[in-house]
Amino acid sequence: MIWQYLYKGLLNFPGSLDLRKGILIHSGGWKKLTEEAVDDTTFKTSLRNLCGLVTSYNFYGMVEQIGSVFMECEYGSFHAPNFADIVIRDPFTWHALPYLKEGVIEVISVLPHSYPGHVLLTEDIGTIGGEDDCPCGRSGRYFSVKGRLAAAELRGCSDTHAYDGALNGI
Repeated sequence: MIWQYLYKGLLNFPGSLDLRKGILIHSGGWKKLTEEAVDDTTFKTSLRNLCGLVTSYNFYGMVEQIGSVFMECEYGSFHAPNFADIVIRDPFTWHALPYLKEGVIEVISVLPHSYPGHVLLTEDIGTIGGEDDCPCGRSGRYFSVKGRLAAAELRGCSDTHAYDGALNGI
């Protein structure tokens, strides 16, 4: 939605919005942007060039596991908070994979108590880069998300909104 409405909306008014002192925290939406060949680097560079936005952080998380937000650091890695963890699973055996091996992301949280949401197997593919050794200096496991499983259906907060070229009362 940031790309569709903020970035594309500002294309007709370059220089009209100065966000040099702004901080953007967003939840990606990359699965919809792949059709437009927009990746994280393109997203950040385009916003910087158009309106001066220098500080932009993505986060990984899902509504099914409220409170487990994995923030991106300045080196592009997502970090597990103290109350959550991540495991990368082999998609054929479901065994946990070692660091730097690509597989299906499983997220774990101690927060959910009212429903069985403490462990969720996602349809996302990623790798764990390491633990306690990210160049940003943060402690804990850090990881990257490569994308969705090929046969996964679109789902997520951005998928609840269909763009048809008009605002339709929004």
